[in-house]
Amino acid sequence: MAWRRLALGLAAASTLFCLPARAVLTLEQASEPAATLEELAGVARLDNGCSAVLLAGGRHLLGAAHCAGAPGAEARFPARPSQGPVRIVSVALAPGWAGTVAQQDLSLMTLEAPVTGVPGYRLATMARVEAAPWVLVTGFGAGGTLARPEPAGQLHWGRNKYDARMTPAAIYGNRVALFDFDDGSVGANTLGRMPGGRSSLGLGADEAMLGAQDSGGPTLVQVARADAIQRSPDATRPSRSGALEWQVAGIHAAVDARRGSRPGGLALDTLVAPYGEWLASIAGPQVLAP
Repeated sequence: MAWRRLALGLAAASTLFCLPARAVLTLEQASEPAATLEELAGVARLDNGCSAVLLAGGRHLLGAAHCAGAPGAEARFPARPSQGPVRIVSVALAPGWAGTVAQQDLSLMTLEAPVTGVPGYRLATMARVEAAPWVLVTGFGAGGTLARPEPAGQLHWGRNKYDARMTPAAIYGNRVALFDFDDGSVGANTLGRMPGGRSSLGLGADEAMLGAQDSGGPTLVQVARADAIQRSPDATRPSRSGALEWQVAGIHAAVDARRGSRPGGLALDTLVAPYGEWLASIAGPQVLAP
């Protein structure tokens, strides 16, 4: 299916989430700018309507297992019109994938030839993901931000925060992250209102959420190369000189069936770091970030 929907009531969901300690009921404002369209040129749209992301090396797309592109299908990079469609020749599904939502929901699609006109992304380590003050959610679904909702088919992006991990650990390990769509109100702070929940009221107008056809799209984190963040003279934008790099933190797997991309909705990602060894064994060691 094009997009997995996670049908969970609030009371039932509270038994599935493990929430880290966060400030309660605070409205946060992101002080850094979001990405540019050029920086997201490697986010791909598949023939089946799902999203994916090009990995470093240019030969492989990473997406969700439940909506992987079939061999012979094509992928496109709408943010880079000069790059024509690319053909998928083979698909590998994450070890252990059995069609169950939130469990090993990753696919690695090998392309007919390396893509040279579009930047590929490396995989973020778990330490980078845990340290990130916010993450960038992207895709081609009916998602977007509070300030700028987008229809399906249009590349959208915006900030959110990984608020929780799916539990029990015996089943999910530390491989599935959850986030909610906050609008600054207590009522929309779904994860924060669960028993023991500690989650902020969001990131303001740039808070983003997912929708139909975002499955397989990437959540990215911005990291500094050599741990040095350079800034432009006005100190308001990160330098685009190459000091900063976007890396893949997770792949979109499911969205709340009741609320979807409306405030209060929930979504979950498959975190990629635990699958780094498997991905590198097929795509090559250049996909791993130190």
